[in-house]
Amino acid sequence: MNLFGYPIAQTLALLSVVINEFVFTYNCKELKTFSFKKGLFKNNFMNISIAILFVIQIIVFFTPIGSLFGMVKISWWQFGAVVAINIVGFVLLELVKPVLNKVFADK
Repeated sequence: MNLFGYPIAQTLALLSVVINEFVFTYNCKELKTFSFKKGLFKNNFMNISIAILFVIQIIVFFTPIGSLFGMVKISWWQFGAVVAINIVGFVLLELVKPVLNKVFADK
């Protein structure tokens, strides 16, 4: 298995975009305060839909179905690395919220 070829990079880039949208959804639940303050997982409909989409992504990225979309099978550590990088992005966006609230304060 080629770990760093063009097909792997293309597949990981698409996976990163998809996981980033999941993470960004939770980040945007609260624009002015930390997402954890009011309960990150309170919206059951959103949680169920994200879970269903996550399962679909695992099926697409880890089974031969992905080849229909031009993707190659990736390893679990590559998947974990993409998820970890996007979680770091979530934390950074949460830490920037107080600064953005001061710069773009409501009048």
